[in-house]
Amino acid sequence: MSTNWLPSGVRMRGAAALQGAIRAGEIAYDGGRFVDALKLWRKAAERGEGGGEAEYRIGQLYRRGEGVFVNFAEAVHWYGLAAERGHVNAKLDLAKLLLSGASDLDATRFRQIRRDPQSPETATLAALLYPRGDKVEADVERARTLLAEADAAGDIEASELLAQIYLGARGGERDY
Repeated sequence: MSTNWLPSGVRMRGAAALQGAIRAGEIAYDGGRFVDALKLWRKAAERGEGGGEAEYRIGQLYRRGEGVFVNFAEAVHWYGLAAERGHVNAKLDLAKLLLSGASDLDATRFRQIRRDPQSPETATLAALLYPRGDKVEADVERARTLLAEADAAGDIEASELLAQIYLGARGGERDY
């Protein structure tokens, strides 16, 4: 029986009660309510629900900038938590960010639009918006380890990226 005729808030609360916070977050996300999805997935992550799914989805929000500022360092943190719990897609996405590193353009723009970009106030605000920093340093060795784990789980894209590393096309030294 479909519940699509119900308002999304009612569906979201019903899903949270009956199917868990991850499903409720999916409903909120599908309805474009990214902040609500973030809150629900954080609850699920705190409870340890879903085998890393909640953490992975939070990482996706930060990587895409949906409902939050784009923050690659925060995405790496959440992907890392999901990867520790065995989430294969989290390992793959984390490895992709670690292969080349990433810098948050939103953080750069934030500093540029401030009247005094070097002031202590700007530094404080930036620290609040980007508590884990605004940059992800490249780490090919960690990426290689994550890709090997995802490859062992049968992920084809991980196999292809791992091959590129071994062939020297993605930051690794040639292994032939």
